[in-house]
Amino acid sequence: MKNIVLRKTKLIGIIACTFLCLTFAVVSLTLFGCQSKVNIRDCNSEITKIYYHASCQGVMGSISVGQREKTYIVDGKHTENCDFSLISIKFSEQITLNQIEVDLSINDKTEKLTLDFNPANHYYMGDLGYALGEEDKIALTFSGYELSFENVSKNFKLNYNEVIDLALKEFGNELDEYYKKGSFEGECYLMVLSEDTTDNQLFWVYTIVAQGKQNKRIVIGVYDGNVLIKN
Repeated sequence: MKNIVLRKTKLIGIIACTFLCLTFAVVSLTLFGCQSKVNIRDCNSEITKIYYHASCQGVMGSISVGQREKTYIVDGKHTENCDFSLISIKFSEQITLNQIEVDLSINDKTEKLTLDFNPANHYYMGDLGYALGEEDKIALTFSGYELSFENVSKNFKLNYNEVIDLALKEFGNELDEYYKKGSFEGECYLMVLSEDTTDNQLFWVYTIVAQGKQNKRIVIGVYDGNVLIKN
């Protein structure tokens, strides 16, 4: 029981840290508000639809693909979305560089990509600015490290739409306070997060944020679809 509590506490810490650091790979553009009459499903300020993973000795990486706000601010207000493919890599050894330039190969076409160091989670991160496809062949090399990415979300028990369905069902009437005259007033985030362990366990995390109200969050196992945390 103690191990379960510690694991849940660690997961909550990882989730909280993620919200503090995701702005590293986001470019701010023009603001647009939700329409006067909106549904909760129309206010996804970030939604991961495809998730790639790769690892080799000394480094691990992921690519989250989907849509997010052009102006990425966790403030309870949903604005216009754009496509993204967020690349994140983490080294087991300490690398004292603020930026690294990697060779990224997509379907055998190679380009240079600059990744910025995020001190909040010690990942190097960069957004391609467009959405990769489910069948893309992706590889990354840097200073002798070689990563070949696999679309592991193909093996998830629930896809992103099914996760949202489950989350809304679990919250039920708890979400009534987020509506005013039948219109949802807030924003939602659906991410895939990893636990920094040797087996790199993955979790769906669905979060609802609204001004002046407590955040709602649910954590779901990607391979079994079980609800692990709901608060």
